[in-house]
Amino acid sequence: MENPSYYEILGVSPNATDEEIRRAYRRKAKQVHPDVNKSKDAHVKFLLLKKAFEALINKKHTTYTKTQSEPRQQDPFHAYNEWIRKQKAKAEYEAHIRYHQFVLKRERFRKSVLYYPTLWFIYFATGFCYLFGTFIILLCGYLIFEYHLVLVFFLSPFICGGVFFIKWTGDWFKESKKYF
Repeated sequence: MENPSYYEILGVSPNATDEEIRRAYRRKAKQVHPDVNKSKDAHVKFLLLKKAFEALINKKHTTYTKTQSEPRQQDPFHAYNEWIRKQKAKAEYEAHIRYHQFVLKRERFRKSVLYYPTLWFIYFATGFCYLFGTFIILLCGYLIFEYHLVLVFFLSPFICGGVFFIKWTGDWFKESKKYF
């Protein structure tokens, strides 16, 4: 996805005056404000519009114009640093969009018919996995105690497996809880 420049976001030319930028911001803000525009990405569009306005109006207008048209001579790595800055901004923007989409999907899931059965299944599966891992460890301990200590060498993989199973259950339970 190509990141548009601040001028393209506001719909003004690069040689626009501060008053034209303010008028364009007010006009666009009335269109994309989340209270007026009911689309799902209205919040993100409004934040992007606000960021563009602040960058152009708060005395950064001339700095932004200069960096767009002519590279700095004193910094030999200007192009690389500019590319890094743009990539970070793009990644931040896309991460914000992905998180916003995740929140919308999670809310939709919470309102669905499958939410409570899935929640109960997660708790049941967690309890079962903890009990199963504990059972394996206790069974191995019983066999070692009842028959012979040499069985430690043969049953140690099962004991380690039981401990790993308990640890793994806690990890996937924590991971699944972020969807609930």
